[in-house]
Amino acid sequence: MTRILIRAGKEPWVPVTPETSLAANVIGTNSGNAVFSTGVFSALATPDAELEADFFRVERGQTPQDIAARISDEYDHVVLPFANAFRGAFLPYLDRWTDVIGRLTIPVTVAGIGGQFSSNDGEIDIPQNIGESASAFMRAALAASPSVGVRGVRTQQMLDKLGFGPEHVEVIGCPSMYRADRPVVVKKNTDALDADSRLALSVTPRMARRGESTSTMATLVARAQQEFTDVTYVAQDGQDLAMLMWGDDPGEPKHPGMPIDPSHSLVSEDRMRFFVDPERWFDHLSPYDFLLGSRIHGAIASLIAGTPAYVLAFDSRTRELSEYHAIPHRILRDTDPHVPFADLYEEFDEAKFADTQARNQANYVRFLESHTLRHTLDDPALAAGYRERLAAASLPPGVGAEFVLSTSIAVQERLRWMRQSVGNAPARQELEPLLPSWAKNGGKAKRGESVGPVNPKGSSALPLWKGVAALPRRVYRGLRRRARALFR
Repeated sequence: MTRILIRAGKEPWVPVTPETSLAANVIGTNSGNAVFSTGVFSALATPDAELEADFFRVERGQTPQDIAARISDEYDHVVLPFANAFRGAFLPYLDRWTDVIGRLTIPVTVAGIGGQFSSNDGEIDIPQNIGESASAFMRAALAASPSVGVRGVRTQQMLDKLGFGPEHVEVIGCPSMYRADRPVVVKKNTDALDADSRLALSVTPRMARRGESTSTMATLVARAQQEFTDVTYVAQDGQDLAMLMWGDDPGEPKHPGMPIDPSHSLVSEDRMRFFVDPERWFDHLSPYDFLLGSRIHGAIASLIAGTPAYVLAFDSRTRELSEYHAIPHRILRDTDPHVPFADLYEEFDEAKFADTQARNQANYVRFLESHTLRHTLDDPALAAGYRERLAAASLPPGVGAEFVLSTSIAVQERLRWMRQSVGNAPARQELEPLLPSWAKNGGKAKRGESVGPVNPKGSSALPLWKGVAALPRRVYRGLRRRARALFR
C-alpha cells in the first residue's frame, strides 16, 4: 500500500460542517481550493493507494524539522496541488513549504502551481521578494522530483526568467480538470439561450484596484437578473460564507452592484449559494444551461458538472488557465457590459473543448507517470472505491441566505457575540479526530493513535453546544444565561 499525503483542507469523502469549515478555514479562504485538491484525490485513488489530506497543517504550527521527520516516516510520497502560490500574500506559506520539502526524504510532486500577474501580454515584472521565494521553492522541489507542473504559459515564462527552463517546468493546467469519478464532458442543453434558460453566476466581488472591471461585472450581474427568470450566484469567499451563516459584516463593497450584502437582490431573494464540498457544488450546477463569471474555479466546477461556462478574465491566473483548457473567455476590462449573453454562450465550442481536454489529460498522465504516481485516469474502474466513498458520505448541502433573511439584526448580533465567546472549541472538537496522526494534539500522537471521540454515525459534525459545554463552568453558565434571555 502506497501512502500519499496531499495538500488539502480535508479528504473529499469526509463531511465537515459549514460552521467548522469557516471557523477552521478548511476551505483556505476560497472554496475553489477544494475543487483542484479533489481532482488530485480522484486521479490518485487507486486500490493500492492510501490517500490523506494534510488539512493545511504543514502551514500551521509545529516546526518544519518535526513535520518533515514525521511525514518522511509515515508516507511514501507528497503531492502538492497549488493555485496562484507565487504571489506576495502567500509567500510565508510558500517559504514554509520550501523549508519542509528541503528536509523530506521522500518524493514530492508539485501539481498546478502558478503566478498572479496582469492579464496583459508582454514582459513579466517579478518583484524581488516573489522571485527569491519562487526560486528557493523551485530548487527544493526539483531536488525531490523530476519536474514541477505549472498552470499555464505565463507561469512557465515567469519561471524561465528565473532560470528554470522547460527541462524543469511542465505546463499541465489545473489538476481539477482530470478526474476518473467525473470525466469532464460538456454538452449544451439548448442551441441558444433565452429568458427561460438557467444561468449561474460566479463573480469576484472584491476586485481591489479594478474599478472599471468591477463596474462591468456589476452591470452584467444586474442584466442577468433582468433578462433571465432563473439565476443563481455561487459564492466562493469565506467572507460570503460568514455573511450567509452568521450575518457578518461583509466589508465595504468595491461596487454597490456586487452581491456581497444582504440588501442585494441575489441575497434577499435567496438566490445565492455557498458550497464547502465540491461534490454538492457540481451537483447543483449540473442542471444549469450556462455559467458566466470571473472566477476560474467557478467556471471549472461548471465544466466538471457538464455545463458550458464562459470566463471574464481579469488577471494572468484566470487567463492562462482559460487559454490552456480552451474555456471561452475575454478580458473583463475590455468587455462590453451590454454584450448579449446569447453571444457568449454561442462561443462555447464543444468539439474544440473536448479535443483540448483529451490532449491535456494525456499530457497530465505523462506527468504523473514521470513522477512514478499510479493513477485512475486510463481506467476509470480503478476509481470505483473512490466513487463509493463519495456516495456514502453525508456531505453538507449548499448554504443559502435563510439565516440572514429570517433573523433580526439584533439576534444576529447576539449570536455573533456568543460565537466569539465560544471561539474555535467546537471546530477543534470536530476536526481533531479527522487529522493525520502527525498533526493531532500538536503532533504528539503516534502513528495509528486516535485522539478524541469519533462520531459513531460516521459524521464528523459536532453541535455548537458540545463545544460550549466543554468550556470552563463559569463561562458556560454565563453563555447559557444569555442564550435563555435571547430566546425568551
